[in-house]
Amino acid sequence: MKKLIELATGSLAVLLLAGLTTPAAAQDGGGDDETGENPGWPRWCGKVYEAGYPAFEPGGHTTEPRRSNATLLHVQLATRHSIYVAGEEWGSFVVSAALSPWHGDPYENRTSDGVATRPFDRLRFSVNLVDDDATPLVQDFVDVNATGVEYGFSLDGLNPRYEPYEVVFFGASEFGDWNYTATAEVQYLPAIRAGGSATKIDRLTGSLLFRAEDEGGEWTPLLPYGYYGLYNGSNDTAAADEFVRDYTSDGTGLNAIVALAGFADTNPVYDSMDTRDLRYMFDLRGSYQNLTEVERRVNTIKHRKSLFAYWTADEPDGWQRPFEAPVAARDLIRALDPYHPVALTLNCQDYYFGPYSIGGDVLMADVYPIGINSTFSKWGTACNTTYGDCGCDNCAGVVQDVRDRWDDLARYERWLGRWPPLPKFHNPQVFHGEDYWFRDPTAAEARVMNALAFNRGITGIFGWTWPGSRELFEVHTEMARVVTAEPVSAFLLGGRPQRIEVEGVLDVVDVAIWRREGQALVSVVNGGYLDIEGPFSVELPVPAFAIIETLFGVLSTVEIPAPLYPIMRWFLHTLVAGRALAVLAKSLPVHIETRTELSSRLANIHVSVDEEVRGPLTFTYGSCSSLDVRNAHHEIGRCQKTGTSRLVWIIPEDVQPDRSECCISAWDIEGNLVGRSENQRLKLRKRRMEQRGLHSIPMNDKMGIDTLGPWFDGVKLLEGKNLSAIDVVEAKAKDIAIVGAGMAGLMTFLILHQSGLTNVRILEASQRLGGRVRTEYLSGGPFDYSYQDMGPMRFPYTIKFGNDTFNVTDHQMVYQLTDEMNRLNNHDRNLSVDFIPWIHRNENGLHYFDGIKMDTGLPPTLGQVAADPSLAIGLPLQESTRSTQAQFQAILANETLMYEVATNMHRAHKDFLVNGLDGKGGDVWSAYAYLANYLGASLNDTDIVTGGFGHNSFWFIFNEEHQKLNLQWRSSYTDRTFQNSTFDYAILAMPFPMIQRLRIPKLGATITNAINKVPFASGCKVALEYKTRFWEHFENPIYGGWSETDIPGVRWIVYPSYCLNCTGPASIIASYVTEGSWGDIWVSVPEEQHVQYAVDAMAEVHGQVAYDEYTGNYRRKCWREDEFAGGGWAQPTIGQHQLYIPEYFKTHKNMIFVGEQTSYTHSWVSSALESGVRGAVQMLLELGLVDEAKAAVDKWMGRWLEV
Repeated sequence: MKKLIELATGSLAVLLLAGLTTPAAAQDGGGDDETGENPGWPRWCGKVYEAGYPAFEPGGHTTEPRRSNATLLHVQLATRHSIYVAGEEWGSFVVSAALSPWHGDPYENRTSDGVATRPFDRLRFSVNLVDDDATPLVQDFVDVNATGVEYGFSLDGLNPRYEPYEVVFFGASEFGDWNYTATAEVQYLPAIRAGGSATKIDRLTGSLLFRAEDEGGEWTPLLPYGYYGLYNGSNDTAAADEFVRDYTSDGTGLNAIVALAGFADTNPVYDSMDTRDLRYMFDLRGSYQNLTEVERRVNTIKHRKSLFAYWTADEPDGWQRPFEAPVAARDLIRALDPYHPVALTLNCQDYYFGPYSIGGDVLMADVYPIGINSTFSKWGTACNTTYGDCGCDNCAGVVQDVRDRWDDLARYERWLGRWPPLPKFHNPQVFHGEDYWFRDPTAAEARVMNALAFNRGITGIFGWTWPGSRELFEVHTEMARVVTAEPVSAFLLGGRPQRIEVEGVLDVVDVAIWRREGQALVSVVNGGYLDIEGPFSVELPVPAFAIIETLFGVLSTVEIPAPLYPIMRWFLHTLVAGRALAVLAKSLPVHIETRTELSSRLANIHVSVDEEVRGPLTFTYGSCSSLDVRNAHHEIGRCQKTGTSRLVWIIPEDVQPDRSECCISAWDIEGNLVGRSENQRLKLRKRRMEQRGLHSIPMNDKMGIDTLGPWFDGVKLLEGKNLSAIDVVEAKAKDIAIVGAGMAGLMTFLILHQSGLTNVRILEASQRLGGRVRTEYLSGGPFDYSYQDMGPMRFPYTIKFGNDTFNVTDHQMVYQLTDEMNRLNNHDRNLSVDFIPWIHRNENGLHYFDGIKMDTGLPPTLGQVAADPSLAIGLPLQESTRSTQAQFQAILANETLMYEVATNMHRAHKDFLVNGLDGKGGDVWSAYAYLANYLGASLNDTDIVTGGFGHNSFWFIFNEEHQKLNLQWRSSYTDRTFQNSTFDYAILAMPFPMIQRLRIPKLGATITNAINKVPFASGCKVALEYKTRFWEHFENPIYGGWSETDIPGVRWIVYPSYCLNCTGPASIIASYVTEGSWGDIWVSVPEEQHVQYAVDAMAEVHGQVAYDEYTGNYRRKCWREDEFAGGGWAQPTIGQHQLYIPEYFKTHKNMIFVGEQTSYTHSWVSSALESGVRGAVQMLLELGLVDEAKAAVDKWMGRWLEV
């Protein structure tokens, strides 16, 4: 057998959907619905193939259009990605402004206003929504004769929906004497269903991006490589599992399949493919002309996890099917499932390409040239352009038929004016038979045909069919392992290849190159059956430096002439050895990388140096192939010390998102390139940038921080002037004091400690930890269950509005923190924090108002009052009061606001401040408690900590000196000598009433007013201990929940939710007042008198048993009289949130303020924790530790809230 030699630096493009192709075997009988000449005759690709019929011109040719006498400018517009999904913030358009001899509108290279004349080399344009042209999505310029230029736009102003948005491009010359238009659609879809998937086409590269919701919900590049796989296991689950394991080589080989499984028995094999993440295309080839059946099947399969596309028409051009059939099927599928593209397969070399190809989003082609008789068919007829069928339409029976077919189809698209071109998949021949194909391809032929297809930019492979030849299966599995993995897949999916002419060899040598991030992948294919003797040269369009590695195949010697290029890859596919791949590059002494997604205009650049270079170093952003520092887009910064480990990079506004081929480069003092990063792909939101000096990064509205709403979104949108280079070790060694060991201070410490800061100290005055989290044990210890929480009592988990129940996401941080602490404590049972259900409302709780009691001697229960309102005497309301009450009820009726409150309190806060009631601006928002407690929303599921809280520490006063903080304190107010310590920063995690007592540097008027004027509520609780849980033994037993009364100064009686039906002592909150002035009134009453008042009230409500069971143990807590709190919780008045919250995001003379009073909500533990996260992030940004700040946001906010 002849030896086929192939040197193929196998270049591959982006992978899309693979189409299913059936060999052009026996043709069915014709009919009136066939296209072309002489319907009803035995024809294939429009040509008659049986003996006894005369030859005729089949027609349907795609030919070059008539050339225009004038130069034409053909402006075209498309979204880069075929779909966008709710949650994505940015989309992008790609624009082509190509000069064309066939398509477009007249163009001359001159523009004039009648006075001045200038070259017309740039087109000024805007892209607007057709139904809302007031605000352009994009306004920019595009160079004349440029193609594939990308422009980002925000999706914020669009609502996700199934109907596409229509957009129009308006372009004009400088003086407006030339005008051009184009249209496109933006498909912005609702969120992907849980457990489902979606596939978007990258129109710029011709590749696919795939997303499975239960695999993290991230878009990942997909280069599908597989077969049309015939599954015959019916409903046998074991057979399905074995099929998938064998096909994928147990997950190490082929990654995709066109599943030929039949509709009735799809479940077991599709379940197996979902389980093993085998991406599949759903087979509709037998039903695509029956739209009722298409609808039934699509609705059954569309929410599958690993579904990535549909396959409809199989060789409709060969069968001469009606043109409208594939189009109708595609349109119906788009309506039923817009999340997955549609592929179809063509067979013919030149038969009505235009009308058939528009029926798919992905184009596949069957080219089966191996082992055929290309001149005489099994039907006893000759094969030529007007007659016969030899199994491969108009083929010569050589591997180059694959190359030529893809060249033909690309040329047809250009002639038809189609841009961007469709993604394309190759269907390689892996079979023989049917009297067309007398043998299988050899392993070498199989590799070469795939390499030739990759050189034409195909981005997917599906061989017909499997099971088949084991040798070819192993060949394709081997290739799949290379081309679907890094680094090769990044080239094949990252851009379209460029063809390279080869000098001095036969036509059998085929070369292509891909470029990305300053590197190149080169594919050289020898498609001949003889070795090529002697040297031949390939002139690369970029300089090269050295070979790094051979990735696939055998490469003997390569000479690379000057000029040399530092980072370059060669991918060679050598047929003689069965593979080939080589990579060119040189390791530079300075290593540069970013370690977090570039989703904001602020990032850290990590730098390391292998060997000494001549500094100072200059860091720039620009082309990945530039060798001249002057060609950079912008300078990032300069480092005097070559040992600098990190830079802060604030990305200028004119750097567009999703631009490729841009890197960070390092240059020495002489301008020599000494380091280069990988390509930096940006996903940014546009904001106007303020020029600032070289200092820390503020958290304010101008910097992209929405201080009145979801501030954690803003961490990814920061803007500002660049910081100088930072020494990470020095930054993390700063001396930082956290003043206050309440929940905010402890949370701040945890984040800073886990971020690697080494000198953080907590200063606390009260000799205990936890702040206003306070548990009093009336007798025994935590697990004697005679305690009450005198501060926070419960942690909301879900909340119910109407018939809907939502997670209360801002409180999820509490549960996440307990998981973290239990993990840090190695789940030690003695240190474990556990939750038990909190019973918020028990229908047997008592309603004691106006002295009304039942025959039992007890007041009516809450349930009885609800069933019989006559048991409660309502107070008459004034008309103004009823009106106000109605407006508050309207808030609760606003399902959108309620949903946002539960799922993203921060965004709901901003919306309420902006829109208020009935669309009017509002400014009253005190707490989640404002909605849940005061307005009566039903807290459906709330937890408490079992065993209560408890712990210890000390305190101080301070002044600032010389850019550092000198903190001074004394152990007792009688001490005359102060102790002191110096810190770089202080984080004040104290209630404002306590800060008022400190001597701090003079601050700005607004933050000073916040400290002095934000009111604090003065709640009071009295806890009493009883010998037994007598309330649980009433005729209507009370298990948890509360009773309510109008006894002055008592208001709420709260029963324990823990240890229900236990024996022994138990404690109860006998009085809990928060409203009005009672918190202040009780402070003026001696403790013993207040307690006795509560004892008497308990007996009045519950009867003599309350006297009899009282043990005499009690605790009282009025937070106004607490010397370390000064109040219960912040209760801002009208307007204070808008005025003061932005101040909390500022660093005031090296001081940062945290605590629940600085949060959006108040009185909850989650409020304090959220402020601690914000304070820690603020501190990290002050130090330039951007990566650590983003990591904190992702960990503590992103897990529960939409970030």
